[in-house]
Amino acid sequence: MGSQEYVSEVGKARLDEERRLTNLLPDLPDLQTAWLLLLQCASSRANYWLRVLPPSLAMEYASGHDKLKQETLATLLGQAQLGRKAVQVAQLPLRLGGLGLRSAERTTTAAYWVAWADALPVLQRRVPREAARVLANLQRPDGTETAQCLQEAIAAVHTLRSAGYHSCPSWQAIWQGARPPKPDLLEPGEWQHGWQYYASSVLCTDYRERVVLPQMARADRALLRSLAGPWSGRALTAIPTSAETTVEAEMLQVLLRRRLRLRLPL
Repeated sequence: MGSQEYVSEVGKARLDEERRLTNLLPDLPDLQTAWLLLLQCASSRANYWLRVLPPSLAMEYASGHDKLKQETLATLLGQAQLGRKAVQVAQLPLRLGGLGLRSAERTTTAAYWVAWADALPVLQRRVPREAARVLANLQRPDGTETAQCLQEAIAAVHTLRSAGYHSCPSWQAIWQGARPPKPDLLEPGEWQHGWQYYASSVLCTDYRERVVLPQMARADRALLRSLAGPWSGRALTAIPTSAETTVEAEMLQVLLRRRLRLRLPL
């Protein structure tokens, strides 16, 4: 069995395990709890897989993971399925007017680059000679005579810079100790002390400006922008531990559906 076939089989097994969780969510008696488990538990389970596998190997699993989230969200909202525009908005971060169910397929490039950016300083400390060879390969202009995993790390840098991540550090800068600044504001699910916050944010913002907004009607664009901003989705991440932070199912349906421009259950 080749590497692609092996990863495909393991990915299917992983999706089956994730489906065990998502299949239970619609049966929960409380919609707020089901939504929070989808947003903060089921959605983030792909991150480790995306960091350890090159995008070419992770893409099949990432696509299945995204489809699983879309199906679960549609069920929670009482829909047979979500339309293309609703899916696009749902995949945007909360601070960009979406629902925070980020596309694993879209962000796999950022996650894989981040894995190498975080690993390189560790390799430098523990196995400096081998790490120096890795750095030399990562700095090859054309990526020739480089292992496939490193070629994809190099390609990830080009993708990020093409999407607008102009401050993406060079491999040499990372080798010399460059670290990301701490973000001023954080949303749930965003990494506080690593490069992934910035890399993923660039990809999501580029997707919003280049794909989502141009396809929207003027009123839809206005609504998306009005729902965006730091902590604009805070009501959707409140944990129902008290009466003040509990959102009734009918109201939560309105909050979720309004962001997706779905019919409101008034």
